[in-house]
Amino acid sequence: MSQRSTTPFRLGAMTIPYARWPFDRALEGIARAGLRHVGISHGHPEGVLPDAPTAGDYRALRQRIERHGLVPELMFARRPAGDPAESLRRDVDAVAELGIPFLLHIPVSPAPTFSQQRIGEMVWFQRVEAWFRMLVPAIRRAERRGVTIVLKPHGGIAGTGEDLALIVERLGSPAVRVCYDPGNVVYYEGVRPETDLPVVADLVRAVCIKDHRGERAVVDFPTPGDGDIDHPTIFRTLRDSGFSGPCLIERIDGLQSPEQADQELERGRVYLEKVVAAVAGS
Repeated sequence: MSQRSTTPFRLGAMTIPYARWPFDRALEGIARAGLRHVGISHGHPEGVLPDAPTAGDYRALRQRIERHGLVPELMFARRPAGDPAESLRRDVDAVAELGIPFLLHIPVSPAPTFSQQRIGEMVWFQRVEAWFRMLVPAIRRAERRGVTIVLKPHGGIAGTGEDLALIVERLGSPAVRVCYDPGNVVYYEGVRPETDLPVVADLVRAVCIKDHRGERAVVDFPTPGDGDIDHPTIFRTLRDSGFSGPCLIERIDGLQSPEQADQELERGRVYLEKVVAAVAGS
């Protein structure tokens, strides 16, 4: 692995490619692929944290991650039943206790245009306003605990970089920033991320590396480097904006075994390292 240079791009992976397999197998595979930074997803069969974690649970999880030589950078917010505001506040506490800088939260979605059932404009407006109200207590908690909530494009009110910039402006807190996802911008909106990213680049603190093939709504997310995303342009834009943060491979379609996930993550890592090296030298 060649990440010994002082690159602002901390290459790694989410545990999502291994969602069908145990969490520890995900950590093992990410490390085996030559990546050092990790984003935690809760979709593994045995779970990752109990509903009411103790200090010992947090220590044990951190030790499991570090045992594989990995640095936890980000955690997906959970979506349990019950009060979403309280759940998000608990997740802020969880990442603070784990020493993770970023909590990834998906704004209210999906977009009405992706639904087979019509959603009235006033109903949609009420859902959006309820989401903004729900977020405020978690933001105050994040400000106190030194956590940054990062929002990613996912259709709905957060389809593009411009949408995310407006959301961050409305919320008005340094504890809310953006996790950019080039693949989602194409998938949900049919917008090219290479021209969309500059609008929000100065607010980006983390990146979901998700390649994509095809037009809007085409479900095809291949290994990074095999799709249509112009990663050199993405990384140059981030570099020029002063970005420094995690860039984590989130999704690779068609994986049939954890061993195949290992191989495809390694192949994606080799490609991304070449891109980063070329951007650094340009």
